[in-house]
Amino acid sequence: MITKIYLKLQKNNIMIFCEKYIFYYSENILIRPFASEVIKRLKSDGNDIYIITSRSFTTYENKYKAKMQNIVKEWLDKNNVVYDELIFSRNKSDICKEKNIDIMIEDKPENISLISKDRLVICYDHPYNNKLTNSNIIRCYSWFDIYDKIIHFSDIKKLI
Repeated sequence: MITKIYLKLQKNNIMIFCEKYIFYYSENILIRPFASEVIKRLKSDGNDIYIITSRSFTTYENKYKAKMQNIVKEWLDKNNVVYDELIFSRNKSDICKEKNIDIMIEDKPENISLISKDRLVICYDHPYNNKLTNSNIIRCYSWFDIYDKIIHFSDIKKLI
């Protein structure tokens, strides 16, 4: 009984913390080095850029949904990230199929596992995803590395 109460209190504390700090965090998180420059280059090379995000509070009905979606849009603009379409969804694998996306750049293990079942995933390396492997997962370590892998996509596809 005490454990259940503790866990419930802990969940409540997590929500209080999120409600207090998630907006500040989302507005001020630093962009990864050279992300904006590489994405611009990919766009100028003729690629379609879809940003599919499941950022907190953006994918389901709640009192913060519109505010958080606006924060994401403003953050992308502030950081000069170009894109063709911004999609708020937890079902990234379904969106990849709907939009016929050839390559997905992802770091979340659950998404990588699902998406890589039927398409190439460039996995941005982190300790929390470094055990994931299959023939459709290509690990990368920087945005320059991502660019290199995308421009060599046809060569990589032959190897898979």
